[in-house]
Order: sequence, then structure tokens, then C-alpha cells
Amino acid sequence: MDGLHRAVGQSLTHEKKSLSGREFRFLRHELDLSQAGLAALLGADAQSVARWEKGSAKIPGAAERIMRAVYEEHIGGEQTISEPLHRFAELDETTEQELSFEDTDEGWRQPKRPEQDRDRSSPLAAGFRPRHCSKGGSG
Repeated sequence: MDGLHRAVGQSLTHEKKSLSGREFRFLRHELDLSQAGLAALLGADAQSVARWEKGSAKIPGAAERIMRAVYEEHIGGEQTISEPLHRFAELDETTEQELSFEDTDEGWRQPKRPEQDRDRSSPLAAGFRPRHCSKGGSG
């Protein structure tokens, strides 16, 4: 079944002019993302994702393009797109902080903040990072 799902996903991302809500949901499921996880990735809210998938609201072009790119990345086994998106989503979770810089022998740098030393596990992490397939075979 994985080979069929992969073929369907590739067809959707390469050949469809625009995705229906059901197709968008199919890709989300293939990425193993919750609606909330996808919403965080896209900078949207879970209710918007639900409306897009039900067909009661049009999927924004940017959300559709990101979905296609993340799916392509997913089947290629890389994380060049989802990693920066994950960092951006984590920024949405943080509070605004004043920027400060210090002049060092190596040039201008931001001083290290104490929270950078702690393990900051994001509540998004569990439903956010897509699982990756191997490139070959039916997987």
C-alpha cells in the first residue's frame, strides 16, 4: 500500500493544478501530521486546516505550495524545508525579546541567553516533524 500512496502523492504534487480538500488531507496523513501540527507548520490555525480539508474554505496558494514542497521533501528523505519551517513555528511559541548584540573579537554576536542552554522541547514536536521514507523500493 505504501507504494500506491507514494505514487498517488507524487501525482498530486506534480500533476494537479490545485488540490481539493480531500487531496490536501491525504498528503497531511502521508506526512503523519495532525491538523494542529500542519497548522503550526503553515502559520495557520487548526480550524483553518479543518475548513480547507472539508472544502468549506479555499486552500491558500502558499499553504498548498508548502504542502507540496514538504511532501516532496518527505519522499526524498531530506529536511531542507521542514527544519526551517519548524524553527519558524517555534518562534511563534516564544515571547517577544529585545534584540541585543555585543562586539567581540570575532565580530558582532548576540549574547547567549540562558534558555538556549536548556532543552526546549516544543509541544509541536510530536505532531510536527514528518516521518521520512527511504528513496528506493515501495516504502
